[in-house]
Amino acid sequence: MKFLIVMITLLVLCSCTYRLDAEPVKLFNEPLFAHDSYSHFLSSAFIYCWQYETLKNAAHIESGTSRTWAVSLTTLYGIMKEIFDDKVKGQHFSYKDIACNVAGSLMMYVLWK
Repeated sequence: MKFLIVMITLLVLCSCTYRLDAEPVKLFNEPLFAHDSYSHFLSSAFIYCWQYETLKNAAHIESGTSRTWAVSLTTLYGIMKEIFDDKVKGQHFSYKDIACNVAGSLMMYVLWK
């Protein structure tokens, strides 16, 4: 239940910050508040929570170690996804996407205990 409440709150906050008539905020020369940014942020938050809960409850690893592994694996997954995107025709490597991935996993590192 805690997971669902946090994710719904994040989704509402992210959708409220996007205005169509505003000049986009840029990060690494790409618009920061774009659909792609929200996808990376929220998917990293979901992946972090899933990994943390799996490591803590299913693998019976202590909480602190589970948190460290979950944030590390989520960040690694995001970097590997960007490397894969660079190899696929029509897509590109994006530092902004990595920043959004790290932000999502670090936010959940702080909130999810």
